[in-house]
Amino acid sequence: MSFKVTASVSEAERHLRDVVTLSFHNGKLYTGADDGKIKIWSPDLKLQSEFQAHSVNVYSIAVTDDTLYSCSNDGTIQSWSLTSNEPKKTLQNNPNIEVLKLHLANGKLYSGEDKGNVRVWENDEQIAMYEMGEEVWDLLVHGNLLFTARNLDVNITEMVAGKGSQYTSRGVIEGRSPVRLVGDKICFMSRCGRNILVHDTTLASKFKKLAVIKGHEMIVNALCVAEEPQLSLYSGGYDNTLKGWDISTEKCIGSLDLGVCINALCAGPKGEIYVASANGHLARIDKN
Repeated sequence: MSFKVTASVSEAERHLRDVVTLSFHNGKLYTGADDGKIKIWSPDLKLQSEFQAHSVNVYSIAVTDDTLYSCSNDGTIQSWSLTSNEPKKTLQNNPNIEVLKLHLANGKLYSGEDKGNVRVWENDEQIAMYEMGEEVWDLLVHGNLLFTARNLDVNITEMVAGKGSQYTSRGVIEGRSPVRLVGDKICFMSRCGRNILVHDTTLASKFKKLAVIKGHEMIVNALCVAEEPQLSLYSGGYDNTLKGWDISTEKCIGSLDLGVCINALCAGPKGEIYVASANGHLARIDKN
C-alpha cells in the first residue's frame, strides 16, 4: 500500500502556529493550535470558519453532534456551539491548572490535568474526579476502565459505576502516551517513544502484552485509528514519517516521509489520514 498527499492547507488559511489537536466529525475537520484558534475545514482542507477559542494555546478538542469542547493552559474547559461557533458554557476556570487532554466516551466528557486529576463531566457538570498522581498527557476510556499515560507508565483504573469518584487501581504498565484502542487491544508507545506496545484490555489476562512493534527512529507524538478500508493504526512523530500498521499481523502497511515533525493525527470516514504539524501545516493523506 502506498500513501499520497492529496490536499494541504493554503498559506493564507493556515494556523499561524503549531497545530496540536485534530478531530473529524460529521464531514468536517476541526483543528486547534498554539495560536489559540479553532478552525473548521472541509474534507479537502478548505477553510469554512474559525474563531479565537483561547488567548493562549489550545491543547485538546472533542466534538459531539452539537458541541465542541476545548481546553487550554489558561485553565479553562469551554464548550462551543457547532452551528454558530459561539461560547455555550465554561465548565472549568482555574488559572492554576493546565487542562491537557479531553476525551469523549459513554456520553461523558473526560478531562486530564497537569495536577494529575481526571475529571468526569455529564451534561456539562462535574460528576466525578480521579486522582492519578501524575500529569495526564493522554487518556482513554474503555468500558469502566480508564487508561492514563505520561512518559513512563500507563495507569489502569477501574471506575466504580454509580459511586461518584470511587475507583480501584488495576495496574501499571511501562509505556507512555499516546494511547489508542484498536479493536479489542490497547496500543501505546514504549518508554523510549519509538516502539508500539500492544496489550490485551481484560482484567482476566492482567492486560497481557501481546506484541512489541518496532516503529520509528525517533519519538512518536501521535497515534490514530482508521476503520476503513481495514482496521489500522497510524503513527507519526519527530522522524517526519507517517506509518500505517496492521496490528493483527504486526506489519507496516505503508509509510510516507512528510518532511515535517508530526504533532497530531486523525482519521476520516473513508480511511483518509489528516496530519498536523508546525507552523499551521495540515495535510490529507490517502491510500492507493
